[in-house]
Formats: sequence, structure tokens, C-alpha cells
Amino acid sequence: EAKFTLNAKKTLNGRDQEAGEFKFNLYKTGADFVVASNAEAVATGTNTAQGAIEFGTLSYDKASTYYYVAKEAVPADTDGVTYDSAEYYVTVNVT
Repeated sequence: EAKFTLNAKKTLNGRDQEAGEFKFNLYKTGADFVVASNAEAVATGTNTAQGAIEFGTLSYDKASTYYYVAKEAVPADTDGVTYDSAEYYVTVNVT
């Protein structure tokens, strides 16, 4: 069994961020990194006050290449915050 832990960092300009203020989702995709419209997150993470984000540990029981997209969840009420719409591609090679 192989394990992988994904960590990221949130940067907020203009004020300090509060722990748990921002949510991030990790979606399993194919090699094209396209997230299906009905996709559910395989992992989620929230920020610490210092901006650290941990999605938890993913486990694998077979050798393969796995593809994911990580992106910030944008709430309906953004409360004056401009959210990043970037998608980050993650490739995990299990041998």
C-alpha cells in the first residue's frame, strides 16, 4: 500500500486570514485534468491561520498514475474577498 499527503499554502493579501476561513477541494480526474461537472471531492482541506492547507492522506493499493485537480471552493457570499479561480494539477505515480 502506498500513501500520499498533499499540502498547499494559501496567501491572502490585505489582511490576516483566520483558521478555517478558506476551503479547498481535491478532485480525481483523468490525464486531461478535466473535472466532471458532477464530480465530488475525494479530499478537502481548510487553511490554518498561517495559510497551511492539508488535504489528508490518500492511500493506493495498486501501481498506476493518478491525476487530481486541487482548487479553492468559492462560497456564495464572498464577503469582499476576491477568490483565486486557478486549478492546480497533481500527478501521483505509484510504482
